[in-house]
Amino acid sequence: MKGWAMATKRLFIRPDFDAHTLAQTMWLDGDWLTESEAKDLQRLLPPSMATEQRTVFMAAVNRALKDCELLQKSSPEGEQKVHLRAVAGCAGDLLQLMTARQNQPDTRATIRGVSAPFVVGLAGTKKLTTASEAAARENELMAHFWDTVRDIEAVFFYAAEQMKPDKQGRPKLRNERVLAGGLAKAHFQAVGEWPAMSDRSKNKKYWFMGFIDALPKRLGVAPGSDTVAKAIAELETRV
Repeated sequence: MKGWAMATKRLFIRPDFDAHTLAQTMWLDGDWLTESEAKDLQRLLPPSMATEQRTVFMAAVNRALKDCELLQKSSPEGEQKVHLRAVAGCAGDLLQLMTARQNQPDTRATIRGVSAPFVVGLAGTKKLTTASEAAARENELMAHFWDTVRDIEAVFFYAAEQMKPDKQGRPKLRNERVLAGGLAKAHFQAVGEWPAMSDRSKNKKYWFMGFIDALPKRLGVAPGSDTVAKAIAELETRV
């Protein structure tokens, strides 16, 4: 057990992954818009929008504004992308190391043998997670570890690919793009279609852009019509 004693010194303390999420959730429970601001904006909604649609739309608008405010406090997308790719890369390296020995009977036997103390809970062993303990009891610990690491690689790589950092390091444009997309999604959630940029039948600007222009300036993010149009076009390709 000497090797295990040495290994225990390198164990990391599990971060409290729920702490930030809980704080963020509690913060998101309130509305970003004040009651007065919300009433002023609701007057800009078209008469054709039903009461239920108005409720859904305004709730989604509040979420979009909050998300944008949180984004302004977060790390730049470029930094996030590098970090996510680094985690995915480490997971890929670990998969290669595990795969190199997966067909060796001695490796499988060794892991099966050392997993026994974890299952029975011998003194000095670190308790496994419920999923890992169940896998150990079925002599499937190696497969369970491999699948878990593969999932880590897949999720972090996908998350990294979703990051589209501005190559010139312009967070203002990023924030405008994200807010425009969030507001377009709010429209889709409420009425089931993406907002138009103009009302061709009446040859005038569609109400949606006027609504965006009327948003409170205290957020410091004001997407223009070009940014909104690009955000909508990108969203339409994902559906």
